[in-house]
Amino acid sequence: MGAMDRLRGLWDRLAGPSPARPALFFHSDDYRVDIPGVTYDPRKGERILSYLLEQRLIGRRHVVTPGIASLHALGRVHTDAYLESLDRPDALTRAFGHTVPEELQQRVLRAQRAVVAGTVAAARRAVAEELFAVNLGGGLHHALPDRAQGFCVFNDVAVAVRTLRDDGWDDPVLVVDLDLHDGDGIRAVFADDPTVFTLSIHNRHWSVAPAAASISVELPGEVGDATYLDAVDTHLRACLDAFRPGLVFYLAGTDPAGTDRIGNWRISAAGLLRRDRRVLEGVEERAGRLPWVVLLAGGYGGESWRYSARFLAGVLSGWAGLEPPTTEAQTLARYRELVAGLRQDQLVGERGGELFELTEEDLALGPAVHHRTRWLGALTPLGVDLLFERTGFLDRLREAGFSGLTLSLDLAHPAGETLRIDAAEIAEPLVELRLAPDRRTLPGLELLSIEWMLLQDPRAHFERPQRRLPGQRYPGLGLLNDMMALLVSLAERLQIDGLVFVPSQYHLAVKAHRFLGFTSPEDAAWFEDLERRIGDLPLPEATRAVADGRIPDDDARPILWRPVPMVLPVSARARSRLASLW
Repeated sequence: MGAMDRLRGLWDRLAGPSPARPALFFHSDDYRVDIPGVTYDPRKGERILSYLLEQRLIGRRHVVTPGIASLHALGRVHTDAYLESLDRPDALTRAFGHTVPEELQQRVLRAQRAVVAGTVAAARRAVAEELFAVNLGGGLHHALPDRAQGFCVFNDVAVAVRTLRDDGWDDPVLVVDLDLHDGDGIRAVFADDPTVFTLSIHNRHWSVAPAAASISVELPGEVGDATYLDAVDTHLRACLDAFRPGLVFYLAGTDPAGTDRIGNWRISAAGLLRRDRRVLEGVEERAGRLPWVVLLAGGYGGESWRYSARFLAGVLSGWAGLEPPTTEAQTLARYRELVAGLRQDQLVGERGGELFELTEEDLALGPAVHHRTRWLGALTPLGVDLLFERTGFLDRLREAGFSGLTLSLDLAHPAGETLRIDAAEIAEPLVELRLAPDRRTLPGLELLSIEWMLLQDPRAHFERPQRRLPGQRYPGLGLLNDMMALLVSLAERLQIDGLVFVPSQYHLAVKAHRFLGFTSPEDAAWFEDLERRIGDLPLPEATRAVADGRIPDDDARPILWRPVPMVLPVSARARSRLASLW
């Protein structure tokens, strides 16, 4: 089931509100593709759209699903020889800096063609109806007519402008490119065209070739809010002093954020929001209300969507100060809805009695003989398949290019019931999850202990060896949020009180701390003190330093790692019990 299909039920419950500003949003399931080695969140647009719909800032009538850009459309910018070369096995290597698996190449090309179609459609509707149009993707500003680079295969802005020109629309176009990286591709395409003005403020120049109408600003080093906003104000004014646009493309990249996975600037969330508002209001104070096309452009890591969502919610609400939820909270809300939609008999099967009544087959008949047939004592193998299929978890793996997925259960494993997901022709598992019941951590409560969780991409390689965590063979799948949301939703459905995890090493506690908390104030204080003493040390090195006894306490004695339980309460009584311990 596609993401847009899963959102349809949500859309149907919305009456179709009227935003503070007329707006359309363009998004397609085809935008979504996981590329090994690229930290861009493939669900960024989907997360933003879900949030805006949930907040009733837009309704389904404000959402448009574009198609796929034709080769004819792409040929308005890109050479025939280049387009024909995209069938070669190494066609995407230049764009992504490494070999893209063959099974993913066509998906990547389709995704970027869909993004181009979205930008073209947004531009056409924007000028026809004087709209604020948002393509929840786009901003492929590095692509040149004859080659791909910087994750960009096709130049969607250039194709959109050329399409408008072919349509007979000839007003001046302003491109405000505030992605962290140089908008060199757009500037190069329109280098000889004075009707297209490009403003790019970035961390380093990719090209210094002159252009008829452009301002190109390099801000090297770790730039902060004050320097950045001053540059935006100064150069936007200079641009508008020289140029009066009839349409604005705004590449609202979020990679200047201090939390960005690959960026080197230190712009705060408040700084990015002020930037976006200043651009919108600054242009319109001087040029009047115009048609706009907003593109997401760059932004890397699981939290990137929140910056864009904050900006777009501000535009739609009249700057009401709405704050998006965390990525973990939004993912959990989506899984809760999907798990709640599964019928009980689909998950646990028909037994003719109590849903969780144990039969002889579910019990171990002696110390060494196991005949359990249900995962967690409740779910049939078919129910487990349905759970991972209907929630879209397996779709995430397919979108990453894995095929021939098989899900298997080992209910007799001595360390806990084990679930494994494999892909055809890959020897290593993609997912391995081992769970066991826990009644000791919080006596009187039924918890589910996460004994082992492996989420790995055996096809991928670490960009730098030092990023490898202790015991880690391959990079992760980027599905930790999804797995935790699925487990919490399942625990709620099965009336399990919560999840518990005992981290054996420092880095595991850091990862888990996004979701789980310590059961006592003393343990929490000890961990916070350890984090303070470690400071900015990279996580792999921090774990090794703790294990080697290189982190001293106030008396210069080594702080030894303490594997203490961490709990995520699910039921009300679990939350109450934990509160009483604090």
